Amino acid sequence: MTHSNTNIAPELPQTSTAQTQSVTALAWQPLADAALHRLYPDRPRGLRIGAFLRSLQNSDAEADAYADATWNAHAKDDAPSNADAVSPTPADGQSAADALRAWEIAEGLDDVFDHVEVTDDILVPSGIPAADAMSADEIATAFAAGDDPWAMDSVTHAYRPPYPVETSTVLALAQLAKTFGDQLAVNALLTDGAATVLICDSTAEANRIKDALMRGMRAKGSPPSQPPSMTPLRPEVIVLDTRTPSTISLELARAEDKLADPAPLVILVPPDPDLPGTLSLLPVVHIARPCTQTLAWTLRLTHSATGQMAEGAVRATLPADAALATLPMSTVDLALRQPSPLRVARRLADLALPKTIVADDGPTLDELPGLGEAGQTLRQIAADLNAYRAGTLPWSDVANGVLLTGAPGTGKTFAAAALARAAGVPLIATSLGDWQTAEVGRGHEMMRAIAKSFETAIAAASGPAKGAVLFIDEIDAIPSREGPQDHNSNYYRNVTTMLLGRLDGAIGRDGVIVIGATNHPEHLDTAMVRPGRLGLRIEMQPPTTADLPDVLRYHLRNDLPDADLTAIARAASGATMADIKGLVQRARQTARAKGRDLAVTDLMTALRDQRPPVPQALRARVAIAGAAKAVTAQITGYARPDRISLTVAREVTAQVVLTPLPNARRPTDIQREMTTLLAGRAAEEVIIGSVSGRSGGDAASDLARATRLAIAAELSFGRGPGLIWCSADADPATLFARHRGLRDRTTRRLDATYARACDLVRAHRALIEVLAGDLLVDGVVEGEALRDVMEANATERNGDDDDDPAGFWPCM
Repeated sequence: MTHSNTNIAPELPQTSTAQTQSVTALAWQPLADAALHRLYPDRPRGLRIGAFLRSLQNSDAEADAYADATWNAHAKDDAPSNADAVSPTPADGQSAADALRAWEIAEGLDDVFDHVEVTDDILVPSGIPAADAMSADEIATAFAAGDDPWAMDSVTHAYRPPYPVETSTVLALAQLAKTFGDQLAVNALLTDGAATVLICDSTAEANRIKDALMRGMRAKGSPPSQPPSMTPLRPEVIVLDTRTPSTISLELARAEDKLADPAPLVILVPPDPDLPGTLSLLPVVHIARPCTQTLAWTLRLTHSATGQMAEGAVRATLPADAALATLPMSTVDLALRQPSPLRVARRLADLALPKTIVADDGPTLDELPGLGEAGQTLRQIAADLNAYRAGTLPWSDVANGVLLTGAPGTGKTFAAAALARAAGVPLIATSLGDWQTAEVGRGHEMMRAIAKSFETAIAAASGPAKGAVLFIDEIDAIPSREGPQDHNSNYYRNVTTMLLGRLDGAIGRDGVIVIGATNHPEHLDTAMVRPGRLGLRIEMQPPTTADLPDVLRYHLRNDLPDADLTAIARAASGATMADIKGLVQRARQTARAKGRDLAVTDLMTALRDQRPPVPQALRARVAIAGAAKAVTAQITGYARPDRISLTVAREVTAQVVLTPLPNARRPTDIQREMTTLLAGRAAEEVIIGSVSGRSGGDAASDLARATRLAIAAELSFGRGPGLIWCSADADPATLFARHRGLRDRTTRRLDATYARACDLVRAHRALIEVLAGDLLVDGVVEGEALRDVMEANATERNGDDDDDPAGFWPCM
């Protein structure tokens, strides 16, 4: 039959219109279709091959009519010489294979196919959807397995289209078409004298965009009658390859040189480019990220043997565009390796799921014991988040930036997960290490990884959950901009600044609570912990001795239901949540090794193995020193004691949390601080009768801090012999050698302050002993209990705070 060149649009057989759910052509689709034809000029021939193969499989009039329609539809894409080509049909007595061979020769394809392999029993693709011969139940079963019966060929059961095509290139064409929209925008990009910066996801994507741009996109040329001088110049496309940083400066220099040429210039760069000089003045266009529209258009062309697919099911399965935008192109490529459109969509949906550590059977805040005051604060945050989700509380009233601090093992990650469970929202967990794994931690890739974490949380909060918790572990690993400067400073300064912008809500993140966790809050950039960012600080402490039985019971689950765990809790005083979990695990291992049920003795054995028994006398010494420090801080008016805890790990320590009161650094203010630092040593001498070396030790010890403060009082605070400021940051031995008489004056000040501390301990011995006793029993004294003990003791002050005690300032 003869096929004439017509303008009839191709019409595919729609055997089940409700399932294919074709959508109206998008505004950018004509541009993409035209570029596709330029990029794959042989695609119409592939479509005719499919039509001819269908004619070999079907002898009825309907199949012939369809082959005619398909041929006519695509004949307009062929060269003029093929416009009147004839599609031979099998003659009487001729096999399908012989007819196919004859047609290959007529089409000039005889060198492509090996005729020896062509046999009568060859599986010839029909181009007809497998769904046409399937029942509704069979179609439902195929969908459940991830197969798409409309994209699958009815004979070969394959999805490969009848023409060669590269999926990544077709998707790049769709991204370009969606970015620019129509031919007028492409003309502006590729007109003579134009210079534009295109921002891509990665270097790999930039290379694909370059290939698609050079081969598929064209500026509209002048009519043939116009002189050649009117033909647009070939564009110059430069890719900044971040995988080879040594070449970036050369490519940037080449780009600047090309500004002198009239040919259109396109520079493809990664996100957040640092363009120098004149290049920074060029217009910037962000390449559209893969979305539902571009993926549906691509999958119909690259993953369908029939030109059809169950588009409604595919679109419903694909993740939201906001989630797709967070996926790197390499992740999209991974999903596109799936054979069917529906499997691609499902794989993308899986890859776009937020990284969550929320388990259905995990504890909520109400079910998690041992959190103390931190648990109360976290429960209030969860309640506020739920009120926001219910629409009864504005987002501005929710504490959406939290910093969890505390020693390792105190349950910071566990508490964040429990908060998410209590609110019924997903927990997106990340860290600096996760961000650094992106493309070997290059600056722009790391910043993109940070942005992805926030965008993933925002996408989760925009979904049915209406909220999310973004947990950033070990946030102190991000260096402060106030620290020492080195060759990495500029790298991390940009990262820190970008993170601060995200924390500050430079983009809307309603519904997202950001929780940072750190063991060293002193290392954080001060701008990170201000109100509006991570402004709410929650100190995670080990469980109190009174709470430890409940913590043990939680980890024991159904074991030892009637056992008295008080003795074990007292022996484990100061243990963290992680310590107790490990203790129970070791006890269970012992019981299993002996082939019996868990016993209390297994817990005691595991505890003795975990930590040597601490003599009661040593515990009492540490408790008295800690109580004396807290009492002295209150009595002198230096600070407000908030918490005292007794921790037994590698050694016994008393942690005293003080909130210094505002002062003017007067001599009496300095004296009060020094007295507080020396109070623990004074209590050992006055109450116990002997002094240990526990107040001294490293540079962070109380004695070291008191010594440095005495030196600073004279050198830096203008209280020395002359009105000269000197730094007191050097090692004390260096300062003593540099400043004559400094050692003697520092010694006299320390001695005078120590004598005063001893006097205060004698005067308030009863209070110190009561507080130490509570500490030995409960392991922690804080909040209301600590304030009740201190309430009856008024702050001691000198009659005139401006008078310097002579003993403290011996040089005056």
